[in-house]
Amino acid sequence: MRLGANGSRLTGLVAHPWFDLLAEPTVTSYFLPLSRAWAAARVADGDVGRFAGENGLRRPGKALARAIVATAGRDRRYREAEQDWQQAMFGDGDEGQARRLGTERAERAFRLMAARAFFLPWRSNFAAVRWDIETPVATHRRHGARLARTASAYPAPAMTDIERSATVANGKVRRYWLRFTAAGSGDRMIARVSEPASGNVRATVILLHGLAVEDEMWPNPADPVLPMVAEGVRFVQPEAPWHGRRTLPGTYGGEPVLARGPGGLLDFFQSALSEIALLVRWAKNRGDGPVGLGGVSLGALTIQLVATASRNWAGQERPDALLLIATTGRMTDVLHAAPAFRRLKLFEAVQQGGWSMDEIETWRPLLEPSGEPCLPPERIVMVLGNLDTVTPYDGGLALARDWRVPEDNLFLRRQGHFSLALGVLSRPAPIVRFLEILGVGASNSACPA
Repeated sequence: MRLGANGSRLTGLVAHPWFDLLAEPTVTSYFLPLSRAWAAARVADGDVGRFAGENGLRRPGKALARAIVATAGRDRRYREAEQDWQQAMFGDGDEGQARRLGTERAERAFRLMAARAFFLPWRSNFAAVRWDIETPVATHRRHGARLARTASAYPAPAMTDIERSATVANGKVRRYWLRFTAAGSGDRMIARVSEPASGNVRATVILLHGLAVEDEMWPNPADPVLPMVAEGVRFVQPEAPWHGRRTLPGTYGGEPVLARGPGGLLDFFQSALSEIALLVRWAKNRGDGPVGLGGVSLGALTIQLVATASRNWAGQERPDALLLIATTGRMTDVLHAAPAFRRLKLFEAVQQGGWSMDEIETWRPLLEPSGEPCLPPERIVMVLGNLDTVTPYDGGLALARDWRVPEDNLFLRRQGHFSLALGVLSRPAPIVRFLEILGVGASNSACPA
């Protein structure tokens, strides 16, 4: 199995600390402000005056007005393509129609996402995040009962209908999508499934993405999961709450996780854990071998909560192995100590919303894993970068020690957050170990630790 064969040259290039020095300020000072302008243009729907009013701008000049109108046009064309694709995939469309509409949908999604570049000349006029911090009183009103019963604060959801789309085959891989109404948010969760065309599935991996990562909106022809699918691994890749198709009007993917403060994180984790439980149950009910959870950054933070919350779930909802990449066991460090979030003035915004450090500490039992995980430590793999300043390294290492993760399963690297997350495919030993735990042998002659 040639792990990471697709795109490995690029991932190898960025798997060094120099990349973090470039990526971190690029994300906070360019990508997020451009995303904020783009999100405002989408919701304005071509209304230049509305865009200006919501962003505290004087009447935009002709060039900015053209960017606003062009973004609205791309948004409408994307939404039309998305609707047509879903009708074909979950309706009575044939494979040829589904394939054609899928290609069109992917192209329009890419063009919509790329419209961020329209706003580059005005980048400095936009904040990275539109803050909407929920007060401690409001958060306690909504989540206080859960805080009083932390052991069962993340219950497994009731059974729900999960729709399966039509299947599109491509060589040794076939793809389809799952969707269901999410209990926490009430919107529709969609997950892409890639599995062997032969139907010979040896294990399932549910893969959770990071903050503002939207694979369904930025199509990648060099999909890194394909070599592993061909060897018998089914991948389920859900869109997290507030990302991709689930992005809320007037926001960009993942923005509410930051913008709403502690209340936003609590909402996100409550929805995400419920959805993961349903997907694990779905995979196990198919009887195709063990089910693992793999996640990067926000995805890993979510998985570590699953690890402890699922002690109270039924066996059909518990994962059989975990892979956590770029995580930390101390969420308070993320809020006030991580340099990337200091650039965004996250903690200042939270304080202005009425939160003190003591009040934030009160919610740690719902934001951080508590107690022993639901599975033995030898079935947990962790990858940490000692230069990580987004999900700080010390908190991740402390969690690994608390959980007694074996040394053979703990990969410590001289990398920062972005080089670690993007570069893991060029040094895939953690992935190999994870798949071995799931019973999928992965022989790779070039498999550096």
